[in-house]
Amino acid sequence: MNDPMVCERCGSPLMIFQEGRTQGLRCTHGDWSIVTTHTSLIKLDPTVYEIKIRHGNYENLCQIKAMSKVSRRSLLDARKLLKTDHPTAFKGDAAHAIEARDVLLAADLEIEVSPAFPW
Repeated sequence: MNDPMVCERCGSPLMIFQEGRTQGLRCTHGDWSIVTTHTSLIKLDPTVYEIKIRHGNYENLCQIKAMSKVSRRSLLDARKLLKTDHPTAFKGDAAHAIEARDVLLAADLEIEVSPAFPW
């Protein structure tokens, strides 16, 4: 049987909360609480990921802008990169790789992430 969690001081129900990187239990009527740090697993991933473009169109402005944003290069440099075979668009941690991946895919760029990207 699953009994609801109750406050050890007043017996009121406890509410689960998460605010930013803090999570815990809070009494719904009193000032009792217990908290801990919540760190997303993606932030703990030490792997350096590399995202390469399999196929891109150097004449497509949307793709040039995406490449520019992710690679942090000028539009002209991003366009030059898209003209090359399998250019590297991004290299970095998992949290930033997921953002880069989403930007590139939104621009309809075909990408390859290595090593295998579990996120």
